[in-house]
Amino acid sequence: KGLTARLMRSEPLAYLGRISYGVYVLHQIVRYYGRTLVGPVHGLANAGFFVAYLAALIAIAALSFHWFEQPLLKLRTLADGNTQQPAST
Repeated sequence: KGLTARLMRSEPLAYLGRISYGVYVLHQIVRYYGRTLVGPVHGLANAGFFVAYLAALIAIAALSFHWFEQPLLKLRTLADGNTQQPAST
């Protein structure tokens, strides 16, 4: 098994896949407020902003996944009468 196959099966990437909807929905909001708070940045400061932006985005998307998406998925499952619970993390 190659490096790419092992990497694609890694838990961090699997978790990123689970929270990816939140990343998609929230990325522009987090970027907007980040730029509003920090202001214009150039050069290496821009790289630092990007790292902080990614960290904040992933953290907020993870919180959204655990506090918002999962409870709604469980509620939908119960409302449908399905006895199987959605995949948990």
